[in-house]
Amino acid sequence: TPIPVPSPPIEREALSTEPQHVWDLVEAAIAVRPPEPPSEATHEAVQAWAEGPFAAWITRRVEATSAAEEALLPLEGAPPYERGIAAGLIGYLHEDTAADVRGAPIEQGIADDPELLQAYSDAMTAALHPFAERSVQAYRFCSAAFDEVGDSAWEEWASYCDDRAQEVIEVFRVESGESAAPAPAPAETQPATTEASGG
Repeated sequence: TPIPVPSPPIEREALSTEPQHVWDLVEAAIAVRPPEPPSEATHEAVQAWAEGPFAAWITRRVEATSAAEEALLPLEGAPPYERGIAAGLIGYLHEDTAADVRGAPIEQGIADDPELLQAYSDAMTAALHPFAERSVQAYRFCSAAFDEVGDSAWEEWASYCDDRAQEVIEVFRVESGESAAPAPAPAETQPATTEASGG
């Protein structure tokens, strides 16, 4: 699955093996798409979907993300532009995961009640914070790497990572002063889609 990132000033195939491997793994992870939503928005239908195919998708996506992040380790001594590319790709992967979970269907009883809907939205934002935070961290690492490069040919990548970080901060209410270093995905994080369905 193509990733909507800027084209590098050098061909992707001209990068060293390590960033190419990260790129391949991120594409494979993004290709793990969420399941089709249930045909009905009843509590029972959404609950069964959330606990069944949606939970299975989250597990697969987290596993794929962990594999992509583990592939970052050999890049520690790589040129900064390769570290920047890899970090930007990881940032996008976390952002995409958070957006997919946020777009999960809401049962009708919640959607029809403004107070319940607000509570649900707040709970969802809190549950997605680990993914959003890691996205911002990776994008910041990306931006810092391209600052280190100091070559105007990579300005589009630096701007991309800055812009995406700001977007994630605003959408998912991530604190803006957090660390820039990306870390392995928390495999235990399982955002629930129906926790606010009570009442």
